[in-house]
Parts: sequence; structure tokens; C-alpha cells
Amino acid sequence: MPEFGSDEIGQLSKAFNYMTSRLSDALAQNEEEKEKLASILTNMSDGVIATDENNKVILMNRRASEMLMVDEELAGNMDIMELLHLTEEEQAILAQGTMHSTLLENETFEGDEFMIRVTFTPIHRREIGIVGTIAVLQDVTEQEKLEASRREFVANVSHELRTPLTTIKSYTEALEDGAMQDAELGPKFASVIQNQTERMIRLVTDLLHLSRLDSKEAELRKRPMNVMDMLEEVADRFSFQMQEKGIKPNLSADNGVGTVWIDRDQIDQVLDNLISNALKYTPEGGTLSLEARDMHDGMLAISVQDNGMGIPKKDQERIFERFYRVDKARSRNMGGTGLGLSIAREIVKAHGGTIWLQSELGKGTKVTFTLPLQEQGAGCHEGKYKITGTCFACCLQFDPELFLNLSSTGQRSGCEDGK
Repeated sequence: MPEFGSDEIGQLSKAFNYMTSRLSDALAQNEEEKEKLASILTNMSDGVIATDENNKVILMNRRASEMLMVDEELAGNMDIMELLHLTEEEQAILAQGTMHSTLLENETFEGDEFMIRVTFTPIHRREIGIVGTIAVLQDVTEQEKLEASRREFVANVSHELRTPLTTIKSYTEALEDGAMQDAELGPKFASVIQNQTERMIRLVTDLLHLSRLDSKEAELRKRPMNVMDMLEEVADRFSFQMQEKGIKPNLSADNGVGTVWIDRDQIDQVLDNLISNALKYTPEGGTLSLEARDMHDGMLAISVQDNGMGIPKKDQERIFERFYRVDKARSRNMGGTGLGLSIAREIVKAHGGTIWLQSELGKGTKVTFTLPLQEQGAGCHEGKYKITGTCFACCLQFDPELFLNLSSTGQRSGCEDGK
């Protein structure tokens, strides 16, 4: 508005111009805030739904529409209770404005289940009361799975410990009641108590080992080891059990498979567990094969195969879970803790490999795990030198045992000072 003079009309024009400028600034700021809010809502990892006093949807961000698998435009003016498929009881609580949160179970188009936690916050206005609701949706599928796994783990540990403790208590009471004086029952009961105690020790030892692997506290002491020698030695350790059941092991390795960088003690534990399982479930006169083959991608695959009873298909996905057993009663009677395959998986993973299982019920099982053939940038004793390949000079000075291993395999290369 043009300003003419400084009289009343001029001052009024100046006031109108000032008000117009302030209003333009306020509208621009309001538009900027709206764009910020829209950007925040669009890029949030959580879903957000806003409703009016009649519980009709007036706003829904993109994440909420993805989680509920509905179109944002189609969801407009829908009742939030219908949109979230709330039960009648939940609807009554929400109508009172006292509902805080609920857990929804949903399913993707592919059939995968996921869980959504919905948190409700009522919108209050002075002298009016509740004029709407804000619902925040969070995908808690992984969180709920972890919580379920934790509960299952605690329950399993409690059960595994309670069984031998109950047995020990019962037999101890029997000994106190006079069984100790019985020449036949006394030693028998004492033997049962000793076996159950050893079972608990094995369980606690396995749990501590798993804990160290989970927390990365189990340091790997990798050394180059001859693969065929390792397979022959593990077969020798079980030769007595194999002879008892009339099982003759078949050992084979691809041409060119020489050494592999591993923590020998840890990998021995993996092989011992796999062969022990194979022997438990293979009938007398059965076969057991140990095979090493080059995957031609820098990885070595080691397989343990038997022709035993096999594993049902429904159990194969869970076989590496902690405390999971296909035949719970039989496994316990054979002295298993239910943690062997879990420990094997964690050891193989720590080496940078993977482990998997193939099995057919009634025909047998084959468990395969992979290991890197070479350790890149491996360090000599105390980490004083970096080795490119394997260095004789450094290892002779800092680790004579490693030097002898390398001498026998004929490996040579240079090193660089890694200080």
C-alpha cells in the first residue's frame, strides 16, 4: 500500500504495510514448519497415525502405511480401531482415553509374521478434553524374537539343571535312609550321583564356552595345520568307539589340499562333536565319512557324513539352536547337553566360515563347515610382526613351534615390520 505523507492516512498505510510484512513472514515460517514436519514424518523409522475426536484417521505417514500394508489415501477417514483390528476390549479402553500400548501381530504378503507395538497418546485441549489421538507404531519383531529366545534359554537351562539336581537329591536321601549300608545299592546310587554331577559340570562348561564365544573373549590361536593329518588324528581318537560298533571311517581329501590356518583345539572340538553325534545315531556296521575339499574360492569345506537315522525336515532349521534336540529323551540319556552344535557353529563363525546340514530321514546326515585356507595378515607371536604369507625368520625368533610346522610343510615368504 503506498504511503502519502505523515498524516493519519499515511500512518494507517504504514501500519497496514507492517502488518502485511509480519503476516507474510508468519505464513512463510508456518509453511517452513509444515515442510519440516512433513519431512520428519516421511523419513521416520516409526509409523505415526493421528486421529480426530471421533477416532477417524486424519494423518498417516509413509512408514505406518508400509507396516499396516494400506494405502495412505485409502486410510483417510478410516476408524483407527478398524485399521488396527483392535479387540472390543481394546476399543473400549481406547474410547476412554486410558489405553497406553498394545501389541499387534501381522503377516506380510509372503507369509512372514511380524509384530508391531502401538503406543497411544491422547491429544488434550483446555476446557474441551480429548480432541484426538496420536498412535506411534514400532516394528518390534526382532526385539520380541530375542525376548522369546531369552525366555526359552532361561527355561531350558533351568530344566537341564533341575533334572540332575532332582536325581541327586533323591539318591542322596535314599543313601541317608540306609541304602549306603547296602553292599549292592550303595555303590550303584553313588555312581548315579557322580554321573549326574559330571553332566552338570559338562553343561556349565559348555555354557561358559558359549558365553566366551558370544562376547568375543575366546581368542583364536591360529596356526597352519595339515588337513589330512588332522582328519586322521580325529578318526584315531574315536577308533575304539568305531570298532565297538563295527564302523570303518572313510577319509578323503582333494589333491592340493595341504594346510589351513585354524585354532586346532577349537576345530578339534567341532570335529569331535560332529563325529560323536554321527556315532550316536549310526547303527552297528554303518559307515562314516570325513571329506576335505577345496571350494576354489579361498575356502576349505570339511564334511562329516553318516548313514544313520537322519533328521526330520521340520527339525533341520532349528538343529543349531541352543538346547534344541530332535529326540530329547534319547539325547539326554546319551549324555548330551544340547549345546554341542551351537558351540560348533560359533567356533566356525569365529574362523570366518559357515556350517550347514543336509539330512534325509532314514538315510543319514551330512554336516559341512567351511574354513579360510589362508590367514591374511596373520601375526607372529606377541603381534610384533605382520606376516605376508608365512615368514621363517620372524617365526623362528618368536614362535619355534610354528617354525617347525612351517618347515615340515615347506611354506616360505617374506615379512614386514609391523611395529
